[in-house]
Amino acid sequence: MTFENCTKKALTAAVGLALGVAAMAQARAEATAVAFAKNELHDFRIISSVGFTIVGTPTRNTVNNASFSGFPSQTFSDPQSLGSASSAAQAQSGPNVAFIPKNTYTLPSTFLMVGARGDSDTAAGSPFDPAGVPMVRNVAAARALGGSGANGNSAGRNTAEATVTLVTTATGTITFNFRNIFEYYASSTLNGESANGSISNTFRIANAAGVTLFTYAPAAINTGCGSNSGFPPPATPCDTSSVDNVNGDLFNGTSQNLVAGTYTISLLTRSDANVVVTQLPEPGTMLLFGLGLGALSLSVRRRKGA
Repeated sequence: MTFENCTKKALTAAVGLALGVAAMAQARAEATAVAFAKNELHDFRIISSVGFTIVGTPTRNTVNNASFSGFPSQTFSDPQSLGSASSAAQAQSGPNVAFIPKNTYTLPSTFLMVGARGDSDTAAGSPFDPAGVPMVRNVAAARALGGSGANGNSAGRNTAEATVTLVTTATGTITFNFRNIFEYYASSTLNGESANGSISNTFRIANAAGVTLFTYAPAAINTGCGSNSGFPPPATPCDTSSVDNVNGDLFNGTSQNLVAGTYTISLLTRSDANVVVTQLPEPGTMLLFGLGLGALSLSVRRRKGA
């Protein structure tokens, strides 16, 4: 083998290796999985067709949690008596989420965080007051860089429960209404990556024995979407929001007839986001990949010269 041929082989292998490393670096730089979800409920109020009084000490609670590969998980809870504001500490996990302010409920135009966060708060007020509760909000977000082999999930949850006694012997119904500004979003890039954003909102009435008698959970606000292995493409991610993003879409319902008695009334609202991304090959694998490209290039060159 001449010196010239050895040089050509070495050069070809080096070029192949460089191409392999460059391809991996590009995948690490460009590939990400992103998930986001939020609820903003406005003016949640309960109107009963029969008289009732609140008994005991009903509570509302905000619960936030977040976890991300290789970082400590966080969970915070803030139970408060009905009528008081409730806002648990924002849960964050990951290498770069601390700069996001608490009570941030918008999908950023530039999603730079790496990790997971969950947050929620409930304004002061009671759904049994004529004015209703001004706002009940929760948000979840997660983002992982492609090739890191990381996964993360987060949730912001609100629960508002009140035990009421219907003080009439006649049957009656419970009517309620609220507006909701919501959004869920998901985007992935590479094979093996996935992202999911979802929201859930359920109004429930149970009797004194804990048996659920009435559930209101419209499909429009108990849903979500996902992106798997780059579909839909990052340029057209799954992104769905309420029709009215200023006032919120209107939701209302009325229970069936309820006899006099004690009932637990609950509004449970939640946002969830989770992501999973692929693991880049180890350096040794990258070297073999590059050498393989070099060998392939050399083989093609030989066939052309034959």
